[in-house]
Amino acid sequence: MSENKLEKSLDEILQDRRSKGRGRGGRRGRSAGRTATTQAPVGGVSKSTRQAKGNKAAPSAPTPATGDSKIMISNLPKDVDEITIKNYFTETIGKPKKVLLQYGPNGASLGSAIVIFPRPDLGAKAASELNGMSIDKRPIRVELLLSASAVPAIPQKSLADRVT
Repeated sequence: MSENKLEKSLDEILQDRRSKGRGRGGRRGRSAGRTATTQAPVGGVSKSTRQAKGNKAAPSAPTPATGDSKIMISNLPKDVDEITIKNYFTETIGKPKKVLLQYGPNGASLGSAIVIFPRPDLGAKAASELNGMSIDKRPIRVELLLSASAVPAIPQKSLADRVT
């Protein structure tokens, strides 16, 4: 390439590229650079016997086997933080496993928290004792959260029985 590309027009450069082949090294033959393929199995694509990594589903809620229980606390004062909630529950109910305070987009507390206890009896005790308790003259709401598998099935009446 003794000629300078800056001295050529764009049309001339493109024409030279087309005549030399695609990009560097010109055109390859149809089978150049490819490995020999084996015949496809009868009936379609063969499936690998290896299992994909990470197929385990992450649990979305505590299961009865782990013994965890969750409560949702609403209407908390905005200045209450995780450490304060954890210390209160450690003194009154029992040590929580985790406290998750919910924050808004501006970083301020939304006044609600989820508390996870290591035993099911602690969550039930907290919900029964603390629901309706006043903090700064505001009643808080404490609800026990259940996973879908822990909720008892509701018997359904047929539509004919429900029509009046």
